[in-house]
Amino acid sequence: MIVVPRSADLKYPPAVRREKILLCLDWLLEFRFSSQAVLAARLGQRTPHISRVIASMLEDGLIKFMKNVHTRHQRFFYLAAGGVSILEGEGRDVSRAVTRADWLGRYSRIMHDLAVQHLLVKRLSGYRE
Repeated sequence: MIVVPRSADLKYPPAVRREKILLCLDWLLEFRFSSQAVLAARLGQRTPHISRVIASMLEDGLIKFMKNVHTRHQRFFYLAAGGVSILEGEGRDVSRAVTRADWLGRYSRIMHDLAVQHLLVKRLSGYRE
């Protein structure tokens, strides 16, 4: 995984929004799914503040969500066709980009992968170039 930090130089709102979307899509490409809390931490924001970014990505068809009964119907986000095409346009390798919702059905797999993501995003918060 190539770690791309957020740019402090961006001030123009559409550029900031695009950067947030690309960081989220890259994260979903790498880990296949994620939660709102992890995506918020990846962007260095609080969970409620990322709701608009996620809502716009859902509306634009960049991501999809599924709920899992084992996690109290928490929503997990994964790439949709629109997100895959944006990443492909950015030159990313999207050969492993397809995630089936039934793949996320196992509680142990979800808990393990979320724990890894939480740990990594926590470590990234101290990362400096």
